[in-house]
Amino acid sequence: MGIGASGDKLACFGYVIKYLAQMWGAGHSVLGVDIGGSITTAALVLNNEFSLINRTIWSQPRDGARAGRGGAGQHPPLVPFELGQEAARDRLLNRQIRSSSLPETTEDLYLEQAVAREPCD
Repeated sequence: MGIGASGDKLACFGYVIKYLAQMWGAGHSVLGVDIGGSITTAALVLNNEFSLINRTIWSQPRDGARAGRGGAGQHPPLVPFELGQEAARDRLLNRQIRSSSLPETTEDLYLEQAVAREPCD
């Protein structure tokens, strides 16, 4: 695999989470979540045991598509600012077609995180 291969990225992400757990010492757990365009990765160190979970069901485009169909719980996501269902849907659909880009505003980031926290159907 080359330097940009997803396996290398997962290994690096896992090493960072393990390093943080080691730095904070025994008795501390560390959870890291990488919400990507096609896959979401969760890395956890709990009781000195490391777990790495990859899920495509948690990825942003799927959630954005669900919101675009009127899913997403039929209500605007819980964000710390005023945002109607129509505006949320428009932002999520825009994000879906540009899934490899970074959020442009803090509000866009909050919206993506709120959708990622919603339970999957």
